[in-house]
Amino acid sequence: MNLTKEMREVVLANRKSHMKVSGGRQWKGRGRELLLEANMVYWVVWNRMIDRVADARYQLETLDLRVLCEEEKLGSRKECQRPMDNANVNRVSHGGSGDSITWSELEAFAPHATRSTKRLALEYGYSDSEED
Repeated sequence: MNLTKEMREVVLANRKSHMKVSGGRQWKGRGRELLLEANMVYWVVWNRMIDRVADARYQLETLDLRVLCEEEKLGSRKECQRPMDNANVNRVSHGGSGDSITWSELEAFAPHATRSTKRLALEYGYSDSEED
């Protein structure tokens, strides 16, 4: 069975059993592992593909909106230097409980996907520390 098909089955089964009780985001056991593995594969494939055509890449977690404004010429220098409070930028959440997982945990059930994801994350300037 391929990864996409397996992942879809896990998502649909989870919806059926948990949606009314908890919003549908109770991922456990092999279902959780399958979703994590599939999302690592999709993240690496998408980013490798988009790297070929991207003009720039930004780490959203550390992005200064004034720098983005200037670099991408989204306004005049004066407009871009206006005070901007990153804390007041609208953010979107898909729910869930903010699941935490380490590289070691990922490596235990999806070694190949984890190595590819970690390699790309390091390339993009993220840390490989288990504490981050």
